[in-house]
Amino acid sequence: MHLSHDSALALGLSAPLVIALLGRLVRRGTRGQVLRDLPRGLRDLLTLRMVLRDTSPEQRAGLLDAHRAWRCGTTDRPSSR
Repeated sequence: MHLSHDSALALGLSAPLVIALLGRLVRRGTRGQVLRDLPRGLRDLLTLRMVLRDTSPEQRAGLLDAHRAWRCGTTDRPSSR
């Protein structure tokens, strides 16, 4: 079986998220919340990867800051670099 570069990258990026969410499931014991968070986390990860795919390193810093602020729910805009 041969994986394309994009498939391997998506798998490599999503595996830590899945492991973290499963670890959270074990610690909390609330399976429902983790299962609700899993699709959202995977969607966000894949969307972020698509956005960052054709950007320069200078552009990525601002995009990652904006993504972090959005995920954390802060209303402050990240500083421009």
